[in-house]
Amino acid sequence: MNKANHIDERERLVEAFNNVLEKLLEATKASRTTLRIDLPRVSFHVDDPAGEALAKNINPLSGETSLDQRKLETVEWLERHREILVQTSCLDVTPAPPIALIEIYGVKAQMLGPLIRDDELVGWISVHENKNTREWMPNEISYLNKAVQEVHEILDSKNQ
Repeated sequence: MNKANHIDERERLVEAFNNVLEKLLEATKASRTTLRIDLPRVSFHVDDPAGEALAKNINPLSGETSLDQRKLETVEWLERHREILVQTSCLDVTPAPPIALIEIYGVKAQMLGPLIRDDELVGWISVHENKNTREWMPNEISYLNKAVQEVHEILDSKNQ
């Protein structure tokens, strides 16, 4: 793939991912939604979000790459269980979210939806709540499931 095609493909994917994340943010009324994915063909790596949607006055995670995402307890849990992780509180919980997510980015509750392709955890979608701890409703978990499916469809349509 030449450099121009690489950039075009990356931009198309970012736009498609962000559309999914915006819908998920609106449907869940959360603070932030992100997509982290390893997709070397277009230079995506889980350590920097490939897409993000934010509620008003919420700081982005994009560009913040100091954490080795694959070594986080929550991601290791996703690797083992390969199902949605629902955390009504990020404090005193197992698996423990990264302390920076709580202290710097103010996340109080979260859901993580794994992206499994060819039996490999290639990424995940996160839904963050910053205002309070939160009991995630079944329909909100369904919205996350739908977003995961939509990302798979985007990847399939791009022959990834």
